[in-house]
Amino acid sequence: MMVHQGHADGMVAGVDVSYPEVLTPATQVIGPSGRLIAGLYMLEHNHRLYFFADCTVNVNPSAEELAEIALMAASQLERLQLEPSIAMLSFSNFGSVPGPESDKVARAVEIARSQRPSLMIDGPMQADVALDLDFLKEHFPFANLTKRPNLLVFPNLDAGNTSLKLVRKLIKAHYIGPILIGLKKPIHLLARGAEINMITNITAIASVDAQQVEEAVKKEADEPVGAL
Repeated sequence: MMVHQGHADGMVAGVDVSYPEVLTPATQVIGPSGRLIAGLYMLEHNHRLYFFADCTVNVNPSAEELAEIALMAASQLERLQLEPSIAMLSFSNFGSVPGPESDKVARAVEIARSQRPSLMIDGPMQADVALDLDFLKEHFPFANLTKRPNLLVFPNLDAGNTSLKLVRKLIKAHYIGPILIGLKKPIHLLARGAEINMITNITAIASVDAQQVEEAVKKEADEPVGAL
């Protein structure tokens, strides 16, 4: 309510409660800026940054919802001064194994491109192919990716959450998240028992988001009203 009323610029919570206890009231009081919200994780491995979406909220998004998740995540990367290169993941490489699941991802790519034609995005593709740019260029030269993907969008919550947990368990990767995207104001979750460095990092991201919201509000207020 403090964030909603403007008495606070953002909120970070969840150290001693479950995700729904933070997410549900945030959704009800603050509300989404579009049709949905999603969870984004940032991982650092071998001096490279990767972002995983959605690993927190949407169980089985439609093609339209998957496209919106990709676009919201891309905007979050841009707020962090990063250029998004997006791989839409699937068990199939560009329809090599046709089916409703891979067709959904292909449709999501089309929708995202129609809304942001200049965005570097492609799929459906398998995760290992997405991260091997030389292999991708050799076997799929038509792919619209000129740099190694830094944003991996999963087709459903099972794939996203399971992949995230495996990566965190099997390799030494530093991670931050979940970063909630799609809310009107900055509300971010913390994993139960999160350590101090995680709280600090999420708070820093909430601060960046709050500045962006403030600048957008100020810009809207400064725009001249058209003559009647």
